[in-house]
Amino acid sequence: MNTIICDVDGVAADLLTPWLGRYNKDYNDNVKPSDIKEWGTHVFLKPECGLKFYDYLEDPTLYDEVLPNEDCLNFCNEMRGVGWRIVFATVTPISCFGIKYKWLVKHKFLADDQLEDFVEIKDKTLLRGAADILIDDGIHNTHPWYTAGRTPILYRQPYNENKVVPYFHTNFWEKIFDICNQGYSQ
Repeated sequence: MNTIICDVDGVAADLLTPWLGRYNKDYNDNVKPSDIKEWGTHVFLKPECGLKFYDYLEDPTLYDEVLPNEDCLNFCNEMRGVGWRIVFATVTPISCFGIKYKWLVKHKFLADDQLEDFVEIKDKTLLRGAADILIDDGIHNTHPWYTAGRTPILYRQPYNENKVVPYFHTNFWEKIFDICNQGYSQ
């Protein structure tokens, strides 16, 4: 069985909208996800917030506000239907361990007994030997897969849309479906 590692934040889940919502409320600002043009979100925010912006990620209730990417959910179901295994891999603060797994179950990305298809991990390069494809919005995750001869797909977001990469990059799930099924027989 072929396996896809799928990132959660920025791919399956729209974390940035509620995250910025909390910042906007606390700092009387109006920053939208489309305003974020680089990976380091804090540089687009008021200086008095700075790196404190990442403290919001420590709040286990943040994921109560996160909406799923329905196209990603449909993609996962289609890929499972043609024999692929989907494993979700994500970076999670210690204070929030398990929160994203519960979110994935709630939104039907995983069944409540599919813990083996969920990994909380910071260094996704450790998963290169466990999967055929990585779908991620972070170049710091996709590029090492590429240089190791693996197949990454950079999921395009405003903060990575201007980055030039020599491997697959898109945010169209039909194209990702085609890429995943090229050259892989079940």
